[in-house]
Amino acid sequence: MGIRQHVRNHFRKKHNICARELLTNLDATVFSSNCVGGVISHDLDLRFNSPTINLFMYPADYLRFLGNLPYYLSLEPKQIDVDSPYPVGMLDDVRVDFVHYSCFLDAFSAWERRCERVDLTNCCAIMVDRDGCTYDQAVAFSNLPFECKAFLTAAPLDLSCAVSNPDWLEPNGQQTRDLCAFKNCLSTSRWIDDFDVVDFLNNAGGIIDCQ
Repeated sequence: MGIRQHVRNHFRKKHNICARELLTNLDATVFSSNCVGGVISHDLDLRFNSPTINLFMYPADYLRFLGNLPYYLSLEPKQIDVDSPYPVGMLDDVRVDFVHYSCFLDAFSAWERRCERVDLTNCCAIMVDRDGCTYDQAVAFSNLPFECKAFLTAAPLDLSCAVSNPDWLEPNGQQTRDLCAFKNCLSTSRWIDDFDVVDFLNNAGGIIDCQ
């Protein structure tokens, strides 16, 4: 490990410990459209209580998934044959890209294990404005019956769940950047640190109407 990485890890560990000390809700289920949920859970040393860890879903698939969670959580993902460097599965009409798994068996096992931990009375949903997400899809996410949800975006959206930060815009100006990334090669801060994750998780709640 290089000196730069060692220093980053040292200060990152201190940051995570301080954040963890402020966290009162240690058992929330964090649904996320991409790796943000996994990074948050890892940094705060939380058990992975959601199957949406180490994967991503395209906006339309993620919205379908969140719109009928009891149904989709009851399904077993089925592997599909697509040209991809990682395994891809389907939950009926929802595509799941298991980007951080080397084989479908590992992805399937993790999905099943984490589905058993889901608590729909103590959960939250995060969606990041990426991967072709449209304004209508942002509105659809805002209308989902979660007591606690956040739409992370670089755009100034007038939605109750929108967390907007112009600094999150990719340098090419096309979409919200990878919020899991560090701000630069020397920084110990991730872009997601601009979002008050601890307060968000402490206010996790239930689903008003799952149907």
